[in-house]
Amino acid sequence: MSHRNSTVNGQNAISLIPFKVLEMASSVAEIPSGVKLIHAPSVWEKSEQGKDIVIAVLDTG
Repeated sequence: MSHRNSTVNGQNAISLIPFKVLEMASSVAEIPSGVKLIHAPSVWEKSEQGKDIVIAVLDTG
C-alpha cells in the first residue's frame, strides 16, 4: 500500500509514513509569542508541565 488515501472494506483509510524523532530540545531561550498568546505559561505553572503527554499535529494541507 502506498502512503496515500485508499479504501479498505468500503471505508476511507490512510496509511501513515513512519517517523522517528531524531532529537528534542531540552529548553529554549525564549517562549514563542503564539504560546504566550494562549496564556500557556500560566497553565504550565498549575500542571506537571506535560509529563507523559504526547501531542501530534496532522497537517493535511
